[in-house]
Amino acid sequence: MILTRHNVLRFLLSNNCITLRELLDESWEVVDHSSKNNNFSFISSSRGFFIKQYIPEGERFSYFGLKREYQCYLLAEDLGALNEAMPKAVCYFDDDNILITEYVTTSMSIFSYFREVDGDMQEIASLLGEELSKCHFLLSQSIKFSDNDVQFSSQKPSIFSPKKMSEGRELSLAQKQCIGILEKHRNLMDGLISLDAEWKVNGLIHNDMKLENCLVRFNTSKHISGVTFLDWEGFNTGDIAWDLAGIIEGYLTLLSSAMQRQAKKTHLFDHSKELSEISGQVRASLRVFWASYIEGSKIDAAYVKVLLKRVAKYSAARLIQSTYNKLENRNELSLDALLQIQLAHNLLAEPELNRQKLFGF
Repeated sequence: MILTRHNVLRFLLSNNCITLRELLDESWEVVDHSSKNNNFSFISSSRGFFIKQYIPEGERFSYFGLKREYQCYLLAEDLGALNEAMPKAVCYFDDDNILITEYVTTSMSIFSYFREVDGDMQEIASLLGEELSKCHFLLSQSIKFSDNDVQFSSQKPSIFSPKKMSEGRELSLAQKQCIGILEKHRNLMDGLISLDAEWKVNGLIHNDMKLENCLVRFNTSKHISGVTFLDWEGFNTGDIAWDLAGIIEGYLTLLSSAMQRQAKKTHLFDHSKELSEISGQVRASLRVFWASYIEGSKIDAAYVKVLLKRVAKYSAARLIQSTYNKLENRNELSLDALLQIQLAHNLLAEPELNRQKLFGF
């Protein structure tokens, strides 16, 4: 069965996800969020469902699909302490590859929040570090010390093999230009390839952690009450540094966007007040995020510096991967894309020096 906005309600009713009484007691709305997959929300004023249907030929970056995501949410529910960190699973239908979770009400993506709301970036950074450390630690412990039927097979990020990213795919003109830059600047290409040897399998990770997949939740007083991580389709064994780099890449994207706005006003290096303020906020937020994660994860002090070196390099890889993905269906590289590639180049060329400049630690 292929879901559409016209048959979602019938599907929920026929599979006892919602009763007729519940349907009649409140006013409900179906919202279509489909892109590469079929995604719908079915919401009322007080609750709702999020429905995802995996379309194999359309989803590029889903390693294991919705069944793996469902298994992750069940593990989290058993743990209890992760109830707020992830959506709650309602049911999964293997034949149709459909996952239904509870809708996270009164929330918005952190990426949108930073762009649209003049809020406290550091408060959210602290929550992100705290909740991500909890996810990494508790999920890894649950697999190690309990019976489960989840089978893992760690895969390294495709960006570690840049030439393979274009194999078997029709690329946009902008994506071809991006690949061309990597091939022209051999030290950048070699820097990405070298990350393959640095990859560690040291925990259970999200695999596609980014600010767009993080929600900030609000209480009835409209104050921040927590964060929730979405889209655990790539849930697998891997390097925790990859998830950390995903969060950091999101903050660096905010910085590159501010640089782009400044460049349109005057010379790139004529730093305006806005750019200076955002740069300071990003560095302060990254320091808070890192400190919160390290404190929550209880990582041995001797390992922290080793982890940080990988995180800095992976952040560069995430910048290029994110840029490449956003260039789909584009005819030319944007200034923002070029700035992100330059930031990535700087991090790979001199990780220690440029990490301190960009991260603030």
